[in-house]
Amino acid sequence: HDLQEPLRKIRAFGDRLQTHNKDQLDETGRECIDRMQGAAARMQGLIDSLLSLSRVATGAHQFVAVDLGAIAREVVAEGRAIGETRGLEVVLAAPPEPVVVRGIPELLHEALANLVDNALKFSPDGGRIAVGLAPCGKNQVRLSVANQGPGLSPERKASVFRPFERQGGSAKESVGLGLAIVADICRAHSGCFGVDTPAGGGSVFWIELPRAPAP
Repeated sequence: HDLQEPLRKIRAFGDRLQTHNKDQLDETGRECIDRMQGAAARMQGLIDSLLSLSRVATGAHQFVAVDLGAIAREVVAEGRAIGETRGLEVVLAAPPEPVVVRGIPELLHEALANLVDNALKFSPDGGRIAVGLAPCGKNQVRLSVANQGPGLSPERKASVFRPFERQGGSAKESVGLGLAIVADICRAHSGCFGVDTPAGGGSVFWIELPRAPAP
């Protein structure tokens, strides 16, 4: 939180320069402001991601019954709104009845949102992102997000859930913490996670969580 205050000032003064003084600057000066604001935005993203990791680590949340289907429908709707400008199709396959786990709703939403956000970043324009929710084993459920991106080498598959690792080694709109947050949220819910690379290309990121016991 202490990092946020100086960053807010950097962004505020940058906004003021862009609004009130941009016409007084030459092309190089305007480009410098744009770069500064872009760097500040990336720093804000990094701080937000670190705060998310911290919230998971503290374990100060209350576990309740959570319908993963409702979360999946909400996240997919958000993904469609983001992807429509690039012609991306975001689809959901989920059972109509509730799929209930015991967990922390806001963290489970963040985990799936990070997986969908990852797919949006690395899918080609006009591609398809398939989100799935289905039973897995006796008492597990699986959430999966399949994309048509470049896929992952075996080396990248082994490390992509680590902090500050980026899919494909790319810095594309990423600070490398989204998948690490997914991993920590899964661990906090006694679940597991992974990524598969189908023969036809792309990647399928998935998490598995224990179902809530019947009341």
